[in-house]
Amino acid sequence: MLTCQGVSYRIAERTLLDQVTFRLAPGEAYGVVGAPGAGKTVLLAISCGLLTPTSGEVLLFDHQLAQLHPETAARSIGYMRHCIATVPSMTVAETLRFWSRLGGGRRVAHDRAQEVLERLDLHRFAQQTFARCPVGVQRALRLAVALLQRPALLVLDEPYRGIDAGRVPQLTEVLRDLRREGVAVLYATRELAQAQQVCDQVAMLQHGRLVPLVQPADEPAAR
Repeated sequence: MLTCQGVSYRIAERTLLDQVTFRLAPGEAYGVVGAPGAGKTVLLAISCGLLTPTSGEVLLFDHQLAQLHPETAARSIGYMRHCIATVPSMTVAETLRFWSRLGGGRRVAHDRAQEVLERLDLHRFAQQTFARCPVGVQRALRLAVALLQRPALLVLDEPYRGIDAGRVPQLTEVLRDLRREGVAVLYATRELAQAQQVCDQVAMLQHGRLVPLVQPADEPAAR
């Protein structure tokens, strides 16, 4: 599904990523844990094709990500960003339809927006304006946007940050269901316990390098 091989990224004299290598198969989840500024978001952006590595290669479906048609990559990868572009006066449903139209027609956009709202248990907020939604719902909409194109690879940047504690188990179950459907998950977080709960493999990003961590034998990632 996704392979990063010897990926490095430098800005001026600073090395943010140094020979990072990992492989992610369909249905697997790979967790990257690191402190703020460790380079997690840079690694995710490279894995999505939004940044070009200084050296190394990124493969998606065994093809060079940089050589794939942009539309193919966009439909295959769902990227949950720190924030999404919104119009505060638009409703939640209108916001999702707007994002969905970028990858399909009006009818497809309407149907897919409804599906995602139901899946994430956000349908009761559908007609509420984004500005009036609770902060936790606004944060959950980041995942909703990432799921609109039915991606084969889901890339999550701090997915639980700002989410209401009561919604965390439900979102965790959604991720497990997606993995059962064959979706691969690349997951970046500051919280080791979160990564170990969700992921098959977990690595610590330190000084630009990935250091694999052993999953606790009594806490296997659920699938």
